[in-house]
Amino acid sequence: MRKYIILLLLAILPMLFVSCTSSQDTPEMEQVIVITKWVNHDVINGVPSQTRIIFTSMSQMTVVVDSEKDDIGAFGLDGLEFCRYTRDGNKLTTKINNKDVIGTIEGDTITFTYNDNGVKKNVVFTKIK
Repeated sequence: MRKYIILLLLAILPMLFVSCTSSQDTPEMEQVIVITKWVNHDVINGVPSQTRIIFTSMSQMTVVVDSEKDDIGAFGLDGLEFCRYTRDGNKLTTKINNKDVIGTIEGDTITFTYNDNGVKKNVVFTKIK
């Protein structure tokens, strides 16, 4: 009887590891990030601004300031910038407009944090649906 119980346990054990491994192969964050668009609506220097981020792959993103004038957007950016980023779980690390930026993804929002002349700033983007 013991022999059969041990064999049964040995047969079930690999299934536990397979299910854990397969869930790690396709992390939820990959599905959230790739080919998604995010927007920030802020008033910067008294002027309404819209900045969009488009994640084009698992390592590249585009940051665009939408304006009809030469307005400044989030991160002090004026225009368009292509950036590389790395991701670890729900944390993103990148450099935007020569600033080291850390992003935290929570549901349909990404909060980016960076230092601007010694002042910590947060910029919140929401997912465009």
